[in-house]
Amino acid sequence: VFDSAVNHGVGAATRMLQAALDTVQDGIIGPTTRRLARESTPWHWSRFMALRAQRYVETRNFDRFGHGWLIRLFSVVRDGERP
Repeated sequence: VFDSAVNHGVGAATRMLQAALDTVQDGIIGPTTRRLARESTPWHWSRFMALRAQRYVETRNFDRFGHGWLIRLFSVVRDGERP
C-alpha cells in the first residue's frame, strides 16, 4: 500500500485498498480497514494489485509511461513485498 500511496497518492491508495477489502471507501485507514487488512487473504491483495493496474491503464499518458508503471507494479509482486 505504501508504494501505491507514493505513486497514486494516499487517498487513492486507501480507497483502492478499501475496495479490495470490500469495505466502505471513505479514504480513511481506521480500525475497520486495519482489521480487514490484517484478516485479508492473498485474493484481496491480488484484487488490490488489479485495481492499481486498472488505475494505471485509465491514467492520461498511459501510452507514454504505462510500460514503466506496470513494470513498477509487477516488481512489487515479484520481489515478494506485500503491496
